[in-house]
Amino acid sequence: MKLESLTTNRVLKYAVKIKIQVSWNDAKAYCRWRGGRLPSEAEWERAAQGDPVEAAGEGEGEERGRAMPRYPWGDDLTPEGQHRANIWQGTFPTLNLAEDGFPYTSPVDAFPPQNSLGLRDAVGNAWEWVEDWWTPDRSKYKQNNPRGPKRGTEKTKKGGSFLCHHTYCYRYRPAARTKSDIDSGTSNQGFRCAADVPKTAPRSGGGAAAAAAGGGATNNDGKAERSGDDDDDHGDPRKNGKL
Repeated sequence: MKLESLTTNRVLKYAVKIKIQVSWNDAKAYCRWRGGRLPSEAEWERAAQGDPVEAAGEGEGEERGRAMPRYPWGDDLTPEGQHRANIWQGTFPTLNLAEDGFPYTSPVDAFPPQNSLGLRDAVGNAWEWVEDWWTPDRSKYKQNNPRGPKRGTEKTKKGGSFLCHHTYCYRYRPAARTKSDIDSGTSNQGFRCAADVPKTAPRSGGGAAAAAAGGGATNNDGKAERSGDDDDDHGDPRKNGKL
């Protein structure tokens, strides 16, 4: 079955490009300048999963208690033959068929929202920095909004990128994670800013992180402005746009 790109016939002349090749320090400084901050890993993951009741089902028994879906939109990578994220299609790293319409990063709003909270590009397109220092084992930290170690040498990033392929970097899932040095900025690495919800404001599905996890800051319309990000576990064979 031939898969269709949701952007094949879309005019992207005025599309907003995401910000990539941004270090953790620069991402943090930008978010602070915008009056926000980088999301924690727990906030990012919670927002990327979407509404837990809608995602896991509202039924009774097993149906209600089933595990969260593999991707923000469900368990099928390409539901109804439609691409929902910018990832590598083809043979990595020699051939990218770009069946989703983009051989490199895709612009903001190129794909529809990935979950019930309206987040775009939570997975795929570009890795996103989070606040937490990297640790390979999160089990020793508290289960409710864990913040990880107090110090370290590398920062955590989430979401995967356009360079992710299931044979190489199967990390375009909310639970997946990796890390990079804080001064690393590569062609598939960016960020998304978070903002705290005022205590007097009504809480929505994503809480403090709902406006946060998508790849940039939030604009006046409450939409996320996305930026981009990288995978240092395997290096970046397309750094500076070259294979």
